[in-house]
Amino acid sequence: MTEDNIPPYVFRVLLFGPIAQTAGTTCAEVMIEQPDILVEQLIETLCRQNPGIASSVRTCRIARNHAFAQDHERVSFRDELALIGMVSGG
Repeated sequence: MTEDNIPPYVFRVLLFGPIAQTAGTTCAEVMIEQPDILVEQLIETLCRQNPGIASSVRTCRIARNHAFAQDHERVSFRDELALIGMVSGG
């Protein structure tokens, strides 16, 4: 099988609150040609494939399997991914 025949991997990213409302869904599906990717690349691809939420996404963090992932860490299409917006409290 050549690279041209490799189907894209679907990364499912859970969305919450205002971002989910803007996107009109609670789960964004991001198509990527490889089974794992850096968090920063996932965010860039998410923004490119979902321009309506791009400005909000850039202020959020990605959680992988219930823990925050750093921009330089790799995530897999098999991971549970969630976009976590900024919160405040006291």
